[in-house]
Amino acid sequence: MSELSDKKLIRETTVIPNSIAISALPFAIGSVCYFILISRLCTLQQKTNTRIANSFLSVFLAVFALQQFDDFLILSQLLLIPHPLYSALQIASHLLIGPCVYLYVCLMTDGRFSKSELMHNSALHFTPAGLFFVFIYVASLFWPQHLQMLETAVIVCYVASLIGYPLLAIMKLKTSLGRSRDLFANLEKHDLNFARHWLLLLVFLALYVLAVEPLLGWSIPEYQRYFNANLWVAVAGLLTCLKNNFSAQAFTDHSDHVLVEYALAPSTADVGEDAQAQQKNQPSLILQQLNLLMCEQRLYLNNDLSLGDLAHSSGFRFHQVSAALNADDDSCFYDYVNAYRVAAAAKLLLAHPAKAVLDIAMDAGFNSKSAFYSAFKKKLQTTPSAYRQQQLKLSQKPL
Repeated sequence: MSELSDKKLIRETTVIPNSIAISALPFAIGSVCYFILISRLCTLQQKTNTRIANSFLSVFLAVFALQQFDDFLILSQLLLIPHPLYSALQIASHLLIGPCVYLYVCLMTDGRFSKSELMHNSALHFTPAGLFFVFIYVASLFWPQHLQMLETAVIVCYVASLIGYPLLAIMKLKTSLGRSRDLFANLEKHDLNFARHWLLLLVFLALYVLAVEPLLGWSIPEYQRYFNANLWVAVAGLLTCLKNNFSAQAFTDHSDHVLVEYALAPSTADVGEDAQAQQKNQPSLILQQLNLLMCEQRLYLNNDLSLGDLAHSSGFRFHQVSAALNADDDSCFYDYVNAYRVAAAAKLLLAHPAKAVLDIAMDAGFNSKSAFYSAFKKKLQTTPSAYRQQQLKLSQKPL
């Protein structure tokens, strides 16, 4: 992993050429391809979580674009004495690869992060890169004799991040795929392979600079003149992104990828008794999966949750979810979701006796006090304050 010191040595021992070397052109093409990928991601019209996930992916690709561009400058000998700010950015950006892959996979698989969680995770994982950027920039201006020590520290952290973060991403991906298979256990077919392949491609890109590049450089000293895996992976990713609309909804909007369409099922006269029984029990099976999803992911805590969001998260069609909810004691979507919110609010009222009722309502997923009071009274036949007082008195009575 002496790439950083090698680049420094090349800059110090080269002279300005009269023309750009042919061997440098693949790096320029690779950098352009990465920037096209970034433009593609930034122009996609997606939901908030998707845009956030794509922003991490864009940073990840920007790091590769910067490294490709820097290799182009070195081989072409166009920037022999780089500006200290550029050098600090180029070196410290290596530490962004691992965190970006991990955070992107987390958003792809978990689907929803609160703003505070997102800010906390970003600050936690990006702090090392920011600190090294400041240290290297300051050292290059005032203490150049310490630069070698800082670059060595960056390399150590770089290797550690490329080992740890991809492993965490693979574990997260494996857990999500297992949960997806359980969720679709009652469906005949489902197709999530494309999402798995896309995420594994990102993990490979993160591992590439750790294992593949050093191995090729050791076995073929001048391999970069003839073969650049970074470039070809960028081209493959470019073609894939232009052909498909990859987004963070790949795991949360399962309904776009389910191959079964129950509305197009054959008539009952053409199917057997088992198929008829399955169709008859279909609403109860859907409702069972919805209950499991609400308990595991607590979707009701999202005060903007809609029937379409619930259908997307469950993997069923909009009309299937609506029919299943209506078949359950003629309840509607809002009654179904508010039942979970009321149950959560009832627990919070007793767990936090001093907390304001409005704060409890917000924590339980309601977006207004009036909606909370209406749903609470409809479900428990009392007001939240009266319920809290009554339950606290009962708990304080001697046995």
